[in-house]
Amino acid sequence: MPEQYQEQYPYYPYGPQQVNPQDLSLVEQTNPKDVLKEIEMTLKGAVYNSLKEEWVIDENSSPIVNDLGINSLMADARGIINQNTILSNLTTEEISKMIIRLGRSIKNKIKMNWKEFDIDKSNLDTAIFSVTDPAFTALKRAMGEGEKRFLKTSVRAVESWTQNATQQAPSATSEKLKFWR
Repeated sequence: MPEQYQEQYPYYPYGPQQVNPQDLSLVEQTNPKDVLKEIEMTLKGAVYNSLKEEWVIDENSSPIVNDLGINSLMADARGIINQNTILSNLTTEEISKMIIRLGRSIKNKIKMNWKEFDIDKSNLDTAIFSVTDPAFTALKRAMGEGEKRFLKTSVRAVESWTQNATQQAPSATSEKLKFWR
């Protein structure tokens, strides 16, 4: 947003907000974007090279799904693997229902579009499980407020450390993070 608008509308909700790097670091730790990246790259036929710390497409492998299919399947994956879901409090039953729904949606898309998605018949199950398995483990992070509890604990530790280090009243950062308590 241009600076003149920031001055004119200091509380504009859609503009860039001032974020404490410490707060961002805590929230960023719960972001499931790496899970989505893993799904996308797996569907492209890539493998993660931990020595180079990058995704590499092996010249001997081919994509499981073409770009049209990847876009379609990733839309379903993003609908379920997101920060809102990860920071929820889900039960085992809710997670099971969400994974079954995701699996059915992907299965139906693949069943109706496998030719358009350029999926080899031997890779039909692989395409489904490449999305549902990481989605399941991502959703398990929300079981019993797992990620939310992690954030609460981390916020309390940061507050305690900040207060002990400065020997002052709670800082502005502490006030911003009180939502997570």
